[in-house]
Amino acid sequence: MFDCADRHGNISLYQYFPNKASLLAALHQRHATEMAESIEAVLAAPHGEGLPGAVASLIRATMAAHEVEPELHRLLERERPLLEANMGAAGDRIHRHVVELLHRHRAALRHDDLDMAAWMTIKMTEALVHAAVLETVDGKDARNVEGAIVDGILGFLSAAPARRN
Repeated sequence: MFDCADRHGNISLYQYFPNKASLLAALHQRHATEMAESIEAVLAAPHGEGLPGAVASLIRATMAAHEVEPELHRLLERERPLLEANMGAAGDRIHRHVVELLHRHRAALRHDDLDMAAWMTIKMTEALVHAAVLETVDGKDARNVEGAIVDGILGFLSAAPARRN
């Protein structure tokens, strides 16, 4: 679609998108598709380090995807409430892939409900990666932040549950 605009010169985005919301929805959908493809690549790669290696690869791929076009990601993050309902097929793909990743390492998990564990993993990853990449983390090395995110996700997935009163 945009290749055609490049070839023919002066074509308005509004010929393709009637308003800001539809343009943002398309950008968000592209981002979600790219994230699903990143997770597919992580799943296709061998993980000799078990669950820790798989989670580290997942976080690295997610952070790398967000480090490209950070201004676009900031915009999408600000518009998140409007866009969240439009995840559609890409969101379903991401969830399925994370369930698959967790299923491969089921013996290392403390959770029986893989759907819930995948949902929590996705939500924690989104929140922490967005904070790490899109906000300034004063005095924090990106690799240290990445490692802390991996530790947090692994803690959720494999640590003994806290006592609930």
